[in-house]
Amino acid sequence: MRKKVYRVMLLVGIFPLMIFILLDYLDIPSFMGLHVTALNYDLFGAVLNAFVVIVLYFVTFIIVDKRQIINDENAKQAASILLLYTYKQCKDTLTLVNDQKVLDTYIVPKVDFDKTDVDSLVTMNLKNMPFVEHSKILDFATTGAIDASRLERYYQIMNRYKSYISLRITFFDIYNYNGSEHIELQNTILGKKYEIESLLTREIKALEEFVSANENIS
Repeated sequence: MRKKVYRVMLLVGIFPLMIFILLDYLDIPSFMGLHVTALNYDLFGAVLNAFVVIVLYFVTFIIVDKRQIINDENAKQAASILLLYTYKQCKDTLTLVNDQKVLDTYIVPKVDFDKTDVDSLVTMNLKNMPFVEHSKILDFATTGAIDASRLERYYQIMNRYKSYISLRITFFDIYNYNGSEHIELQNTILGKKYEIESLLTREIKALEEFVSANENIS
């Protein structure tokens, strides 16, 4: 696009100027029976000055636009890296919570089941730990570095991740029972586990491809 703009400026400005100089230097109008004095040099000078101003405006606009594009791309890259970090933290935490031995030995003993999730420090830490950069992510979304669809997926992942963490800790021993109601709850928890893991896998892959592509360009 910019190359086309430069070509147009050359065609419109430099070529007419070269033709005018050749006409004047070779005195071609005299051979054609035209009076050289009839050429309006003042008008040509005014047109040339106007053209120079227009060219300078376009060059300035292109430079500013290029800088803005670079800034926008850098912001999108930074936002993608931040989201990628968040989602990988989610996967790491899920790996710990899904390990029954880790859950029984290091997490459950520290949870006060007489309190709600909001009042349970351990549960809240596990739910919120991956999203420590939440405010920065929202800032990137406000400036357009994160588009609406990606922001929507971010909220889907955050909500489903937190919901699964609550279920997994609350019903930490559900797999020790074989009653029909227990099996139904087991299936529900497994379904939510598969759902959040699938969302994370897809989004991490997409973000890694985006970050890698932009690194190669830079």
